[in-house]
Amino acid sequence: RAHSWNFMRCTYRAVKNLRDNHDKYLVHIYECESFLKQNDFVIVYGLGDVAQMISPIFEKYREKIIPCDKRAVFEEFDFLGRKVIAPTELLTYVKDVKGAQVLITSPRCGKEIQMELLQMGISREKIVQLDY
Repeated sequence: RAHSWNFMRCTYRAVKNLRDNHDKYLVHIYECESFLKQNDFVIVYGLGDVAQMISPIFEKYREKIIPCDKRAVFEEFDFLGRKVIAPTELLTYVKDVKGAQVLITSPRCGKEIQMELLQMGISREKIVQLDY
């Protein structure tokens, strides 16, 4: 007899596992909207595939986000109608914008970005990695 796969049970276990192992420095992609809602300003670092995929959520909270990407070092561009800042400008925003959090959206470069931010003097408590 073939083993039946139960989508609801699998989903419940996956979500329960995420909650049980919750890391305050990780925001799961399904929690992204509530994270944006809870914070006054969020610097979205990394505007690649993942950021594009969840851009409708960012669009909804566009007044709260400050987009940041390394590409802005080489060229001016915008994301959802907002000027994208270069990582070199990020420290100024974290210090000047009260309560700003940095949300790293890059799955491949997340650890390296986190190390760069820490070396720039940004507090660990202000850096959150998007997980999925």
